[in-house]
Amino acid sequence: MVMAQALYKALKSDSTLEQIHVVAPEWSRPLLQRMPQISVVHSLDVAHGEFGLAKRHHLGRQLRSEGFSRAIILPRSFKSALVPWFAKIPKRIGDVGEFRHGLINNTSPSNKDKQIPSVCNYLRYINIESDVALVKKQYFPELSVDEGNQAKVLEKNAIPNDAPLIACMVGAEYGPSKQWPVEHFALLIDLLKQQGVNVCLLGSAKDTVVGKQIEALCHESIFNLCGKTSLLDVIDILAACKVAISNDSGLMHIAAAVDTPVIAMYGATTPVYTPPLHSKAKSFYVKLACSPCWQRTCQYEHYRCLKDIMPKDIFSAVISRL
Repeated sequence: MVMAQALYKALKSDSTLEQIHVVAPEWSRPLLQRMPQISVVHSLDVAHGEFGLAKRHHLGRQLRSEGFSRAIILPRSFKSALVPWFAKIPKRIGDVGEFRHGLINNTSPSNKDKQIPSVCNYLRYINIESDVALVKKQYFPELSVDEGNQAKVLEKNAIPNDAPLIACMVGAEYGPSKQWPVEHFALLIDLLKQQGVNVCLLGSAKDTVVGKQIEALCHESIFNLCGKTSLLDVIDILAACKVAISNDSGLMHIAAAVDTPVIAMYGATTPVYTPPLHSKAKSFYVKLACSPCWQRTCQYEHYRCLKDIMPKDIFSAVISRL
C-alpha cells in the first residue's frame, strides 16, 4: 500500500486529473489518509481470501454515479477486477492476470519480473518508464506526519527526547524466512544502548511474542511497543526516529516514507524487488545459492540468509547514519 503511493504521485502530476479514489481494505485507511494525493477512500469490507461477490457488486454499483474515467487494478487476482467492472468504469487498466479478459480492457504486458523494483511495475500502468536500477526520487512515497499526535504518543509511552530514538521493526507478516533472529536483534540493541540511544520495538499484535523474546534477551531497558500502537501512531513514532532497523516488511516502507533512514535485512526476498525508497537506506542481503527463494519458511531449515547478517555490521551502518 505504501509503495502504491509512487503511482498516486505520478498520476497527480497530470494537471487534468481531478481526483484519485482508492478502493482498499479498511485496515489501510490510516495510511491512505496520510497521502495527500488521495481524495476519497472506499472501504471494501471483505476478509483476506474472501471472494465476497455480493459485497463487491454492491460497492461497484455505488461507485457508478462517481463518473470515473479509468480504474487501475494493481492486484492480479480475478476478484480484484470485479468492482471496477461492476462500476462500469470505461477504461480498466491492469494485467490480464487470472483470466480477467473482459474485466480488464486496457492491458499492460504481463510483468512478473522480480529483477526490477515493484514500484516500476506500478508506474508502467501509466506508461512511465522508470530506471530499473533505482526508482526516481520524485516518486518516492511520502506520508504526512501529525506532530501533535506524535508528541502525545511519545508521552503516552514515556519515551523521552533526551537521546536519539532508534526503531527496530522485529516482525514480518510473510513468515520466518523474512525475520532476522531475535538473538541478533538483542545483541544489536545492547551495542546501540552503549552509545546512549533509546530503542523502541515496533510491530503488530502478531509480533508480541517476538518482542517479548527480544526484550528478555536485552541487558538494558528498551521500549517494547509491539501490539500497543495503532497504525497512525506508528507512522508518527517512526517520523521521530533517527534510524529504523527492519526486516523486509510494511513498516520498513512506512519508515522510509516519513523520511527516516532505514537499515533493512533481507532473507527470502531481495532488495532489488522491494527496496526501501530512501536516499540514505542501506540493505543487507546474503545471496546464497538458494537465494532468493520467496518461501515463507526455509526449506533447508538453516535460515543462513538471515543468520549470516551480523549485528556488528548493522551496528556500523546505524552509527554512520547517526
